Amino acid sequence: MEGLGRQVVLVPARGGGEWRQRLDREVGGEGWDQKVLGGERDWSVPKKEEMAREMDWSGAKSVDWRGLAAGVLGVTGGTAVLGWMLNSGLRGGLVRGVNYHATPEVDRDNFRSHIHYYRRSFAILGATELTAFLEGALRLDRPGLVVTFDDGFRSNYAVAADVLDEFGVKGFFFIPADFIQCAERPDAAKEFVARQLGMGSASALWRDEDCMPMAWDEVRDLVRRGHNIGCHTMTHRTLGGHEDEQTLYREIVEAKLVIERSLGTTVAAFCWPQGSLSSHSKEAFDLVRRHYRYGFTTFAAPLFVGGNPHAIDRSHVEASMRLPRVRCAVQGVTELWLGRRRRRFEALVEMQTAPSTDP
Repeated sequence: MEGLGRQVVLVPARGGGEWRQRLDREVGGEGWDQKVLGGERDWSVPKKEEMAREMDWSGAKSVDWRGLAAGVLGVTGGTAVLGWMLNSGLRGGLVRGVNYHATPEVDRDNFRSHIHYYRRSFAILGATELTAFLEGALRLDRPGLVVTFDDGFRSNYAVAADVLDEFGVKGFFFIPADFIQCAERPDAAKEFVARQLGMGSASALWRDEDCMPMAWDEVRDLVRRGHNIGCHTMTHRTLGGHEDEQTLYREIVEAKLVIERSLGTTVAAFCWPQGSLSSHSKEAFDLVRRHYRYGFTTFAAPLFVGGNPHAIDRSHVEASMRLPRVRCAVQGVTELWLGRRRRRFEALVEMQTAPSTDP
């Protein structure tokens, strides 16, 4: 959500023309004009709280400037041109990633359109195929894609996994161990969403059922259905340099052990909470290297054969987003946006260090 300029909504508009009608379809309006709400973004609102508002499922239609830009790129063919360049075979085989959070029932059809698009345009990889790609044992005839879900919401089980199974797609589901423990305690779950997931006061807009995590039996069922379960820390705490060694060990290693004991299987993948550089540190990265086969981040860079398996980047999308916005993410536009941050992350964690293969 970084870098949003102003919030806008779509309101009925007079006039039109073919170009306007095409843009209507791209951004989801029925004839629109831009209406600025509140001027510049309020930077005092935490990023996650702003994201919670973007995932407001009350039915109100809103779109940010990135959404509008995505619509324009879709209408003009810009997304296709950038995708042709950034996902070109001239760069060699590559894999991109997307990460979702909650996937509520109200967004089921929209989310299904995302997966349908991915199936037509990408080779979707599960854990086995991802390993083979990194080792150079799997050649792709089109760009690869990994589909991931953060935070362990029950809607990931009830909606996302259902749609993935419909299309024969395997996903990665990253769960904070303590959140899953709240499955039978709605008040505790809502507090976890507000405090630990950083949604703040915006979570008060959510229905109780939208705040609930998966139960352990549901997580185990995902494993039986062939999906991959990864660790998203113990409490969704940031892992920056201000955290002490004991805290990092609990969030990265002890959380892994809790999930493994509950599932009776090895957890090989870790997903960093938050996307800011201040949420990362070399000390935490080294722990991830020692205890996991894969590490997932959110800096949007593509993964190449022989790439670092502990820095698998993803682009942030949500089930509620219109398809043009999603196309921009997977066609590489987000890579351009976050390129500098990715380079700073690499310097921070000293990624030239050889990756571990401990798990």
